[in-house]
Amino acid sequence: MKLKKKILRTIRRYSGLMLTAALLLTSSCRQEEDSVFIGEDPRAIQANSTLATLLQQTSLFDGSADNILDNASCIALKLPVTATVNGQQVVIDTPEDYLVVEAIFDAFTDDVDTLVLDFPITAVQADFTEVVLADANALAALAQGCGGENQPDDDLECADILYPVSVSIFSPSQELIDVEILEDDEDLYDLIEDLNEGDIIAAIQFPVTVLLADGSRVDAGNLEQLEAILQSAAGTCDEDDDNDYNDDDCDTCTTQSLTDVLTGCSAWTVDELELGDADLEDSYEGLTFEFLADGTVTATSATESYTGSWTASGSGNNIAVTINIPGLDDFNAQWTLHEIQQVMELKVDLRQSNGDRLRFEGACGTGGGGDDGPGDDDGPGDDDGGTDTLSPVLTAGNWAVFSYLDEGADATATYAAYTFTFMSDGTVQADNGSVVTGTWSTSNGGTELVLDFGANPPLDEFNDSWDVLQFTDTRVELRDVSGDGSPNDLIFEKL
Repeated sequence: MKLKKKILRTIRRYSGLMLTAALLLTSSCRQEEDSVFIGEDPRAIQANSTLATLLQQTSLFDGSADNILDNASCIALKLPVTATVNGQQVVIDTPEDYLVVEAIFDAFTDDVDTLVLDFPITAVQADFTEVVLADANALAALAQGCGGENQPDDDLECADILYPVSVSIFSPSQELIDVEILEDDEDLYDLIEDLNEGDIIAAIQFPVTVLLADGSRVDAGNLEQLEAILQSAAGTCDEDDDNDYNDDDCDTCTTQSLTDVLTGCSAWTVDELELGDADLEDSYEGLTFEFLADGTVTATSATESYTGSWTASGSGNNIAVTINIPGLDDFNAQWTLHEIQQVMELKVDLRQSNGDRLRFEGACGTGGGGDDGPGDDDGPGDDDGGTDTLSPVLTAGNWAVFSYLDEGADATATYAAYTFTFMSDGTVQADNGSVVTGTWSTSNGGTELVLDFGANPPLDEFNDSWDVLQFTDTRVELRDVSGDGSPNDLIFEKL
C-alpha cells in the first residue's frame, strides 16, 4: 500500500477535529522542545526543492539490469518470463538467469542472436507502477519512452539510501499524523510524491546513511549534508544504461578469480581459436589443457604432450594473460581476459585487439548446470560430460535438408530427395531410395555436431564437425567455416 493512501486516510479521519490526547501531548511536548512549528523545522523537506528532487531521483526504479531482454533502462520485465533464445526456450525466474541468456548469445560469434519473448508480460516502470504488455509492439512502444542507450535520465544510480529511514509525517495544518519507517525505494518515492503534491509535511530523522558507487558509506547529519552528498554522487559512476550485455563481463574480474577457475578444473579443451580469418579449434580436438597454480600448463592428447607456462596480471577488463607452450605456437601470445563464464558451461574467453580469440571450455560442473536430468543422456559419442539437449531432438524423427549453402553457393537441390534418420547408437541413415549409413556424434554439450558419411558423394560434403548455431524441436542450423574463412551453412528441418 502506498504511503499516500495510508496518510490521506488518517488525515480524513481527523479532519476538522483535534488530535487524540496522545497526539496533543506529543505535539505540545515537541513545540516546547523545539520552540518552532514543523513547517520551520530544519529536518522538514521542502516540497519540490532540490533535495526532494534528488531523493526522488535516487529512489526511482532502475530498469537497466534486464536490458538484455527489453533494451530499455527505465523499465524492467516482471519475472518470471519465458523467452526463446537462439531457438532454445529459457524460463527466466531470477536476475541470475540473465546470465543464461548471455551464455547462449556468447556460444558463437558468427551467428545472429535472436530473443523472442512470450506475451503477455508485466513491465515495472520507473515510478513502480506496473503495466501489462500484450505483445512485442506494446513493449517497443513503452521502451521508446526510455530514450536511447546511455542517454541522460532522471535515475540517480550512483548513490543509494540505506534503509530503514524514520520519517515524521505531519498534516498540512502541522498536526503530527504518524512516524513512518521507510523500508525501500518505493516507500521513499511515494513519500516525495505525497510531499510534492502538498498532502503532507515530512521531517527526516537523522542520521541517514548513503551508499556510494565505490562501496563506501557516508552519514548525513542534516538536510544540507544529505543534499550535498547526493549532488556530489550524481554522474560519478557508469550507470550501465547501454544494451550491450557483452561489454562489461570482467568489471569485477581479478587475477585470483581467474587462477581459481583455471586451476579448479583439470581438463580444459579448445572451444574456439580464431586467428586472422581462420578457425583453428578443430585442429586441436582431443588436446586437454591443465593449468597449475605454480604457473605451469600442460597440454596432452592420446599421442602428444606439451609443457609450458602461463601468467596473469592486471585487474577488471585489463587482465593480461600470457601463454607460452613450446610446440603450440598458435596459443603463444599475450591475451586480454574478456570473460569468465560459469553459467551453463565453464569457459574462459581471451581476446586480442586485432580480433583474434581463444576460448577454453572446462569439462567440470558449473553453478548453472547440475546433474544430468531427463533427456540429458549426452548422445552418441558426447565426451564432455555437459548437458546435451541436441541429441534427443535429432533422434526424435526423420529430417530433410532445408538449405545447404556451400561457401555461399546454393546446393540444396542436390539433397532434396534424401531423408535423414539419426539413430541412438550413433549411426545416421541417408535414404533417397538407396540407403547410405554414416555416423554422427555431439561434443561440447551439444554445441557441435560431427557427421561422417565416408567416401559417398554427395553426402561426403557433410563430413565435418559443425557448429550448432541454434536449434528447436523441428529445425537445426549448422555452420562450418573453412580455413580461408568461407562458411558452409546446413539447415535440417524435421519431416
